[in-house]
Amino acid sequence: MVWDFEFACRTLILEHLPEGADSVGTALTFAHVAAGLMGTKATVGVEIVDISGREVTCLVTVSDELEMLGHGTHTRAIVDGARTQERLLAKQAKLDALVN
Repeated sequence: MVWDFEFACRTLILEHLPEGADSVGTALTFAHVAAGLMGTKATVGVEIVDISGREVTCLVTVSDELEMLGHGTHTRAIVDGARTQERLLAKQAKLDALVN
């Protein structure tokens, strides 16, 4: 469910950002309020409820055909995609050096 929240929020936010911009998750609170059955369809809903500087806060819900399964808020920060990728590649190089 957490991955679904992150993915849905990022997807919505990306639709409104200029080329090269991205977002990264910074905070997540959620309640898992019901169990879903394997094989049933779940729907994730996202609403942007606040934009403050580079921070975007979303209200997120997930439901199956019968009931709400979870809800919460997710905050993401708008970042430069290329700079973030550079930092991640540098981090990967450091990790590779430790392992090898």
